[in-house]
Amino acid sequence: MSIIVLNDIVKYYEKGSKTNIFYALRGIDLTIDKGEMVAIMGTSGSGKTTLLNILGMLDNPCDGEYVLDGQTIKNLKGKDICKLRNKKLGFVVQNFALLDNTSVYDNIAIPLEYAKVDKKQRRILITSMLKKLGIEDKIYDKPKNLSGGQCQRVAIARALVNNPDIILADEPTGALDKNTTKEILEIFKNLNLEGKTIIIVTHDENVAKECDRIIRIEDGLLI
Repeated sequence: MSIIVLNDIVKYYEKGSKTNIFYALRGIDLTIDKGEMVAIMGTSGSGKTTLLNILGMLDNPCDGEYVLDGQTIKNLKGKDICKLRNKKLGFVVQNFALLDNTSVYDNIAIPLEYAKVDKKQRRILITSMLKKLGIEDKIYDKPKNLSGGQCQRVAIARALVNNPDIILADEPTGALDKNTTKEILEIFKNLNLEGKTIIIVTHDENVAKECDRIIRIEDGLLI
């Protein structure tokens, strides 16, 4: 069953004038099934991050259709897109995107606050997620005092705490050493076995080989 369908997605940017146009994506057709673990690979400037941003509803295509779990995104208003994003998607990025001077607990609580989850339930969800990822003892630490691997676990916990169907990861192991990369990849694989759809943008062929499928993009085209 398809959870993501892209039909003829085009994204371009005007560079100073309407006659000077840069195409980041050129007619992308892509289907991702529920429960797949997919790698997106491409050189710098190939369009892979633009594609991930569109999948994450952080950017809008200039043309084409995006259907997420049966809903056509073009038909949704801004507030509805935000609600759908918070419900369906979890994001993990290379630099962790954590608030360094805020506790691990409060970092993970951000999507729950947005979803208006009450404080008691928040604590249950956060402590459960931290235990699952093996960092329950770091609950009141600040990210600036954690290792890179621990920070990425916190970022994964934040991405998962709302129980989204899809995890979008942009170079999630890019800042990590070899052993920590293996640990984080193992977490993603276990999440995938639990039924999560995982989409990873990566430069690392070893990471990509662990996925069910590798999608390669070049000059805005799937190859």
